Amino acid sequence: MNKYLIICIILAVRLFGYDFFVAWRRKNILNKLADLLMKGQIQEFEAMTERKDVQRRVPPFNLDYLKLNRAMISGDKKKTVEMFDSFKDKRLNEAQKKEIATRGFNYFITEKDKKRAAYYKDQINTLSDTVENKAIKEEVNNFYDICIEKKTGKLKELLRKNEELDEQYRSVNEFLISTIYETLGDKEKQEEYRALSRQHMEMLDKAIADRMSKEK
Repeated sequence: MNKYLIICIILAVRLFGYDFFVAWRRKNILNKLADLLMKGQIQEFEAMTERKDVQRRVPPFNLDYLKLNRAMISGDKKKTVEMFDSFKDKRLNEAQKKEIATRGFNYFITEKDKKRAAYYKDQINTLSDTVENKAIKEEVNNFYDICIEKKTGKLKELLRKNEELDEQYRSVNEFLISTIYETLGDKEKQEEYRALSRQHMEMLDKAIADRMSKEK
C-alpha cells in the first residue's frame, strides 16, 4: 500500500479517536452537571462550572443554558432574568434561539411580566415557518392574547378545537378556556375546565412515562 496513504489513514484514525474522546468527555461533563442540578447540589454545580477544563470543553451556550436552569431551579428570579438577558447579546442559531425564546416566554408569562413575555413572543414569531414552529407560534400567541391581554374572542374556536383533540392532548387548550372564563367572570366554567386541564395533564404525563419505560 502507498506509504502516503497509510500515513493519511493513521492520521485520520488518530483524529477521529481524539474527536471521539473530546465528544465523550464533553457528554460526561454535561451529564454530571445536569445530575448535580437534578439533585439540587447547587454549590457543587457552581464549583464545577468554574473549572477551567469544564469551560474549555463545554460550548459556552451549553454552559450558560445550564446556569439558566440552575437559576430557575433555585428560584433566583434576579439571576434568571440576568441569564435570559445575557442571551440577547449572543449569536444563536435557530435551534438555540427557539429554545431560549420558548423557555423565556413560558417563564415570563408565568411571572406575569408583560414586557419580557412580549419580547420572547416576538422572537418566536421570527422563527422559520416549519410545521412545528407554526404550531408553537399559534400556541404562544394564544397564550399571550388570553393570559396577558385578557382577550376572550377565541372561546368558541377553542371549545370546538377541544372536541377534536384526543383527551390526553387537551390540557393546554382547556387551561386557555379556563382562563377566558375567568376573564368573563364565569367561576363555575373556569373551575370545570381548570380541573379538566389538570386531569388531562396527568393523563399525558402517565402516557409519556409509560412510553419511556417501554423504550428502556
